[in-house]
Amino acid sequence: MDEAEFVLDYLNTYDPTRDPLDLLASAQQSQAFFAERQLARPDVNWDEVAPRLRESRDGLRDAFERLTEDEPDYDGLAKDLNASLSAVRWRGAVRPGEDELDIVFGPHEKQPYELRIMALATAALVRLTTEFGPERMRKCQSPPCEMLFVDQSKAGRQRYCSKRCANRVNVAAHRARQKAQA
Repeated sequence: MDEAEFVLDYLNTYDPTRDPLDLLASAQQSQAFFAERQLARPDVNWDEVAPRLRESRDGLRDAFERLTEDEPDYDGLAKDLNASLSAVRWRGAVRPGEDELDIVFGPHEKQPYELRIMALATAALVRLTTEFGPERMRKCQSPPCEMLFVDQSKAGRQRYCSKRCANRVNVAAHRARQKAQA
């Protein structure tokens, strides 16, 4: 799983249109979510970690939504994200490419699990911003859906997270038109 897919999956673990609403609501659900992504560790006390993972997710969802504002406050976002990352220990490594060298930074393995996940998700969120730009980062416009997504369409006009949500809006509009004509 690539990091963009991971961060969007993590941020969208809460969805009011899904049952269950929150995929991180319990220790067992949290463990299952991360196990599906090969990120669960057997030494983690999921009863302690699950609430911190939800808190981290909620903070990153807020940051994502703040990035989608008409004029994002990059200084404020950087300050808030740096504050949340202040407890994270980082490591760097030089990796060989095909005909170049690259330096890769990531959270150190020997730290609390939830800090590692939060750091990975924060780094992925920042990379989404630099790769696609905040203007392509969106929240679904089909209430009650609150899914976050990156618009990767050619024209850059995607308004809904999925065909399911687009269909829900279009069917509701069609029914409203029919009712108004009757």
